[in-house]
Amino acid sequence: MDHRRRDLLKTLGLGAGLVLSPSCQRAFESGADLSAPPVSGTLAAEQLELISTLAELIIPSTDTPGAIEAGVPSFIHQIVVDWYTQAEQQIFLDGLAELEAGAERHWGTGFLALDAEQQSILLTEMEPPSEGAPGSTMRVPPGAAGDVPFYQKLKELTVLGYYTSELAARTELDYQPVPGHYDGDARWDTESRQWVR
Repeated sequence: MDHRRRDLLKTLGLGAGLVLSPSCQRAFESGADLSAPPVSGTLAAEQLELISTLAELIIPSTDTPGAIEAGVPSFIHQIVVDWYTQAEQQIFLDGLAELEAGAERHWGTGFLALDAEQQSILLTEMEPPSEGAPGSTMRVPPGAAGDVPFYQKLKELTVLGYYTSELAARTELDYQPVPGHYDGDARWDTESRQWVR
């Protein structure tokens, strides 16, 4: 599936002007199975559960599969452990810790014990202001550099992991391998020119 995942990513990138972080770019170009467990280590069970919850908050299950069903947490796990630089890993892990600390500050409990609305509030608080908004300091597109904030990293990984998964590609995307119409039983007019339509 990973060569197809790479091809799909190129198509999505060209169509949407997608800018990938260098680490994600390396991962996709490597041809590695990005749904497999990481080979360089592992995150703690609590961190993995937190990643699953966050990914599902960003792309929840509705009439189409959500992030968990599409295997996004495994994708994020491998990118963070095997492909992120040490600095990127630190930003990501610090972000997870900040969510936990925020939950304790606001509600006196861990992030996973909160209901979905409370979790969304905390996650939204971590979202940087849009470019041009008052107080905005963002100057690079999301994912363009490795030192972007946690929220942008999380969003990039969730969206990439989701839309390059086989499950999401089959249910969310409209794949048309041959554009246009083909009429295999067309009548030939021998008296005039033939037109391609």
